[in-house]
Amino acid sequence: MPVLRVLGAFALALLLACVARGNPVITEFMADNVSFIADEDGAFSDWTEIHNPGAVAVSLNNWALTNDAANLTKWKFPAVTMQPGEFLIVWASNKNKRTPGLPLHTNFSLAKSGEYLALVQPGGTA
Repeated sequence: MPVLRVLGAFALALLLACVARGNPVITEFMADNVSFIADEDGAFSDWTEIHNPGAVAVSLNNWALTNDAANLTKWKFPAVTMQPGEFLIVWASNKNKRTPGLPLHTNFSLAKSGEYLALVQPGGTA
């Protein structure tokens, strides 16, 4: 249990550091979405929820989402700005849609058995 407390404390410290800097964070994701929420095409695609917990707007231009630790820029965001407190759903559907103002879709899906998932800042910091 002490290891879990240390890991929990580390995760909380990391989250608080991101909030203090105004960096967006992954708050939720769903792999193997079969009936929870449908995308604009009516498909039950996997998804990732991004949240801007900061007090300032954040441009996601050149940020990336990836499911591959060896390819941190697998799917890059278009010129999208998240307002303070805003949540954004990005579909992990393999549809690769990157038009600002429309639903966003990555060029990969999520494995229901679990895998790597990261929101990556410009310059490659996950």
